[in-house]
Amino acid sequence: MMQLGLFVSVLAAAVFGASSLIATATEKVPGKSDAVDISRAKSEKPVAKFGHLKHIDMKIPCKTCHHASSGEKAEVKCSVCHKAQAEGKVLSTKDAFHKQCIDCHRDKLTTSPKSHAPTKCRECH
Repeated sequence: MMQLGLFVSVLAAAVFGASSLIATATEKVPGKSDAVDISRAKSEKPVAKFGHLKHIDMKIPCKTCHHASSGEKAEVKCSVCHKAQAEGKVLSTKDAFHKQCIDCHRDKLTTSPKSHAPTKCRECH
């Protein structure tokens, strides 16, 4: 029973910490309302082009990507939890973006094969 309490405490701390960290990985690019700078997810490839407004226009709930946020609005950036390097079970920024984006896009292509949800490196980079 003591181990369960410890596990719940650690999990709660991780979720709270994650919600604080997510806020800094994606920042709006000055002068471009639809571009989100995810350059902190270091890569050998060019920075992925992410259309934030396009995803909002598609009525994708904020929590789909901003999973550590509470409420309707995404008040927590990815880098609050996801750092340049993975920490324990928390994915690195790059791996978190890849998993979140590619998994969602694959799901979209399964339900809507004619959609243009990119899943290959060159389609985003």
